[in-house]
Amino acid sequence: MSPRRLPVVLIAVAIVLVVAASIFALQTPRAVPEPPADFGKNAVFIGDSYTQGTGASSPSLRWTSLVAAQRGWQETNLGLGGTGYLRTAGLQGCGRPSCPNYQGVVDQAVAADPDVVVVAGGQNDFKAFESDPKSVTKAIDQTYAALRRELPDARLIAVGPSTPGRVNATVTGLDSAVERAAKANDVVFISLIKPTPVITPAMVIPDDPAHVNDDGHRAIADRVLDALN
Repeated sequence: MSPRRLPVVLIAVAIVLVVAASIFALQTPRAVPEPPADFGKNAVFIGDSYTQGTGASSPSLRWTSLVAAQRGWQETNLGLGGTGYLRTAGLQGCGRPSCPNYQGVVDQAVAADPDVVVVAGGQNDFKAFESDPKSVTKAIDQTYAALRRELPDARLIAVGPSTPGRVNATVTGLDSAVERAAKANDVVFISLIKPTPVITPAMVIPDDPAHVNDDGHRAIADRVLDALN
């Protein structure tokens, strides 16, 4: 073969190999990610204003809906602003004359016949935890005990409290109380303050410093999703 023809032949061979590889790639089916084991399940969310979606620009961008969409869950949101494991709320908190604490929502959650129940929050109990930690801890324990008793086959998930402020001894103490109750009742526990706080100052709404914006809801959702994977 003449030296002039050699490069031409090599180029032709290269083109054939590229075409063959392209055809093989088209014919080879790509692996489709397996959906989560709980895909299509009914999920109930119990919580406070963060769970309700305060601060998100639309309900679809609140952290609960982001998690539900990613997991393929059918969401029932029972979040009530101003409430906690112990604390109840009224017009200024939840927009109704009276709203129960988390334990008071258990019957409504059970009636939804859920496969998954997510209980989140606790920051509205911070003040009570400082003055009477035993009462708050008892309410936490009773909430998870009631859910496990009424829903023995459901997947229960506890998402600890978050805070737009400083993570102090009250925050870590309540977070630990939720973690202990979760472990005692076969509940998955997810912390929003450990190993690092999920909320950063940039996520806090300037004229509503108790709540977070879309980025904050996205960050909470990501923490929960990472823990469930």
